[in-house]
Amino acid sequence: MSGPQAENGQSLLIGRTIDHLATPAFVVDLDVVKANCERMLARAQKGGLHLRGQTKTHKTVEGAIYQTGGTRRGLVTSTLVESEMYANAGFDDILYGYPILSTHMQRNLKLAQKLESYHLMVTNKESIQILLANPPPPGKKWSVFMKIDCGNSREGFWWSDQDCIEAALEIRKYPAVMTLQGTYVHCGNTYKSQDSNQVEKTRDETIKMLIGVSKRMSEHGIKFDNIGIGSTPSCSHDSALYAQISEIHPGNYVFYDAQQEKLGSCGMGDVAGKVLTRVIGHSVRRNQLLVDCGFSALTKQGFQELDQSFARVEGHPMLKLCDMTQEIGKVGWDLDDSINFDDFPVGSTLSLIPYHACATAAMYPVYYVHQNQMIKEEWRPCRGW
Repeated sequence: MSGPQAENGQSLLIGRTIDHLATPAFVVDLDVVKANCERMLARAQKGGLHLRGQTKTHKTVEGAIYQTGGTRRGLVTSTLVESEMYANAGFDDILYGYPILSTHMQRNLKLAQKLESYHLMVTNKESIQILLANPPPPGKKWSVFMKIDCGNSREGFWWSDQDCIEAALEIRKYPAVMTLQGTYVHCGNTYKSQDSNQVEKTRDETIKMLIGVSKRMSEHGIKFDNIGIGSTPSCSHDSALYAQISEIHPGNYVFYDAQQEKLGSCGMGDVAGKVLTRVIGHSVRRNQLLVDCGFSALTKQGFQELDQSFARVEGHPMLKLCDMTQEIGKVGWDLDDSINFDDFPVGSTLSLIPYHACATAAMYPVYYVHQNQMIKEEWRPCRGW
């Protein structure tokens, strides 16, 4: 829930330190968010690339302003609610990066009418038929990206299949209805890597596959402007092959998390989004702290990857969040001796670094944004689909 408000609607928490927050709370370091976004924009500029930031990690207007460097142009969303929120907030050049469904087309039509540049994702041949059955707004065409699967094994045309070429040729048959903007690959398979070297190897192999697709399409006279790859691990390091593509579309980098740190995408100091939790009890017999963060406030992902802990406990590497019920977490001690419970009195706070920021942030209706622990803003993400 949101914090207390004055009669004029202003939050009474603005200007106070984060230790005044009711917990669990999702807290965001504004300076770290700014630095993460500026660094990714600089990397894109250095490589001669357009940065089309994915917004699904934060789903806020404020975060997208930092992602676009204030231009409010060039985003990819994962839900229609995000697309609609950004359109209403004055953003443009938005790609709805999700398979096309007939039940979505009325909302897509309104967005295409409202925006100068609104793009859809063709992930299969059925997508093309849906577009043909739903004419674009008068004077416009459906602008589409083709989703290519280069090893992520999710939606999209397999990069070496003839279906890929046939779909592009099918799009070209209807120039009055739709136009192909480019190809799009999500390098989600980089998350299977053990370190940054494997990430870079997978990314560069993906770029080579994508270039191969583009050459095959060119041989059939199929032309388009954009060749893009994405995922935060694949875009957190430079590549000599960037010269052969035009666009990157990472998203998690806005907040980063413990998973990204393990993959070498960032350092722990780059993680902007954390969960603030309070000690609510001690179990001397089990040598555990009880905290008010259960699995309704923190993703259960990453337990094995973080050595039997659901999160990193900031500043306390020997503490492990070893178990969670819906509203309560159990924090154990990774040593043979006992916890000094005097160091963690009931009511004191701990800061948890989530394994997956996207899944954890999605559990909160408000993010408390701070500078040097002082609350400066409240960001309210959109929710739903």
